[in-house]
Formats: sequence, C-alpha cells, structure tokens
Amino acid sequence: NQDLASLGAAICRSALDVTGGTRSAFVRWNPEEQTAAVEAVTPSHTIEPGFAVTPDSIIGRFLRNPDRPPMTVRESYRKSEGLPFSPLEPSRNIGSLVIVPLAVEDEIMGAICVEGEKETQLTAVEGELLSMLAPVASSALRNVEQLQDVTLKSNQDPLTGLANRRSFEDRLRHHLLEHSRHRQPVSLILLDIDLFKTVNDVYGHQGGDEVLVEVARAAERTTREIDLCARYGGEEIAILLPQTNLAGASRT
Repeated sequence: NQDLASLGAAICRSALDVTGGTRSAFVRWNPEEQTAAVEAVTPSHTIEPGFAVTPDSIIGRFLRNPDRPPMTVRESYRKSEGLPFSPLEPSRNIGSLVIVPLAVEDEIMGAICVEGEKETQLTAVEGELLSMLAPVASSALRNVEQLQDVTLKSNQDPLTGLANRRSFEDRLRHHLLEHSRHRQPVSLILLDIDLFKTVNDVYGHQGGDEVLVEVARAAERTTREIDLCARYGGEEIAILLPQTNLAGASRT
C-alpha cells in the first residue's frame, strides 16, 4: 500500500508538470465491483484519497464507457455538464478539465483527472501531453499491483486466507518490540480445533478443509482491523491482539 500511495502521488505530480494544471487526481478503477475511488491527489486538491466516484459523474461515465475516447477535454467546463467526481464533492473553481484513462492491454485500471481554475488553461494540447504520460503511469501501476499480489500471497495461507505463520511471527516480533520499548500491551490467543482428526477420518480432508475455512471466518468476524488472525499450524489458529491486556483479550 505504501508503494501504491507513493506511485499515486508521483502520477499526480507528473500530471501537473506536463499540463500546467491547478490540481490533479489519480482515480483507481475496480473492474470486479465496477466502482472507482480517488487513490491520490496533489496537495492543493479539496478532494481526499478514498473519495468514492459516482457512476453518473464525468469520470464515472468515462470509466464505464467501453467505447471511451483516448481522452476527455473540457476547455470551458460548466457544472451543467455534471460534476467530475460526485454530487458530494467539495466546491471549488474549475474552468477546464482533462481526463485520460490508465490501461494496460485494453484493461482499464483507472484515470488521471487534471483541473484548471481558468477556462482554456487546459486544452487538447495538454490532453495529448497527458496521454503521453498515461502509458508510463499504467505500466508502473501494473508492476506495483503485481508486486503487491506476490507479497500478499507470500504472507497468506492459501486455504483459509488468514495470515500464514511467517507473517504472524513477523508481527509478533514487532509487537513484542513495541511492548519492550513503550510498554504497549499485547495479547495472544491460540485456538485448536477439537476432534479435527476425527473430522478428517469421517468426512475426508475436503471436509476438514471446510471446517478450517469456517473457523477462520468466525475468528476474523470477532476481531478488530488491527488484530491479526493467522493459521499457525494444521488446525491451530493464532489471534494477535495489539494494545490489548489480559482482561480485554478474555472478552474477545
């Protein structure tokens, strides 16, 4: 996530460098859910990362259009054309607008949106310059996504989707260090599924796998975002509870 945040910030800065716009935003597209959200912005932007892009906005329609043009340019932007991101976006002066898609091998990944406060501040020329930046940004984005995917898989148990033992031990060392330095409490819960061998003997390993997956889901549902659920061994699940003392852990 840190790599993606750094890349998003770099994309936004570069977009202003090549266009001379006032502010820029990098929008990420989720093809599975057909949703879009702002991933990064330049410091002068009034919109914050995480802001949801609505389907009926200019960017929303642009990303959902299978026949989208190579870019959208509004040299003289009017609010009557629709808002760039959402009806809920903060008010600001927009005189001109350029949007270009980010794609690799025709797979849409997002868009760069640059705004100018004045009319004709952004023209077709700036659009062409931004279009030249887009392939470089798209390639970098794909590389970061692939790296994140490899990193996630290396830290994840393939059956349950929980953290694996290596990831658990890394986090445990981190929290123990925090405890020794700042006296931050940390608790650990170890779960072992009773009669798991009997389940495997009666229902086969597929049945045992299904039990493991359901127990893992139940463990995740009862923990916080800052907690870590990990598959520690065959039928053993470890739950790491940072900033939690013994009394708090007993209530989990």
